[in-house]
Amino acid sequence: MSKNTKKEQKKLEEENTREVSKDKDSKEFVQQEDKSEKLKKLEEENASLKKHNLLLEANSENIRKNFQQQLRYNNKNLIAFFIDFFIDLEEKAIKTMRASQKDKVKNHLQGIEMMADILWKKLKSKGVKEIEIKIGETSWSSRLHELAEEVENNDLPKGTVIEVLEKGYLLEDQVLRPARVKVSKKGKKP
Repeated sequence: MSKNTKKEQKKLEEENTREVSKDKDSKEFVQQEDKSEKLKKLEEENASLKKHNLLLEANSENIRKNFQQQLRYNNKNLIAFFIDFFIDLEEKAIKTMRASQKDKVKNHLQGIEMMADILWKKLKSKGVKEIEIKIGETSWSSRLHELAEEVENNDLPKGTVIEVLEKGYLLEDQVLRPARVKVSKKGKKP
């Protein structure tokens, strides 16, 4: 081989090496770009999944709160039904028995009053309380009081509570039964 041929061959080899190196660099660059794109997509997917997870957690918390609220509401309604039934039964039975003059009935009355006291203590411990009404008060609420009767009375201001016909009760802030009241109204002037 001649010197020129060797030189040319060497030159060709160097060019081939550079081209192979360029191809290698180009392939590495493309692979690097692919990895960057994949990483970016994975990061976006991760952010999306985190957001979705937060939404699911919030939804789960809302469901739990709604369930607890519904449970409290149902419990209050059940207690309200029971208390209303119990109050009517207790008040009417005790009034009837007190009116009786028979000794046997009076003994039963004591037993019923003792049971009622025990039950009232339990109910009070659960948040049941009587609506306080003072005879002579003029500020009564239609939420807490039920107007049963109006009586003409020019000596008292209009709307003065004259008599409590039935006690009212609250469970926390929920009215179980409004108090039934008799109030005054102004009479016709002659």
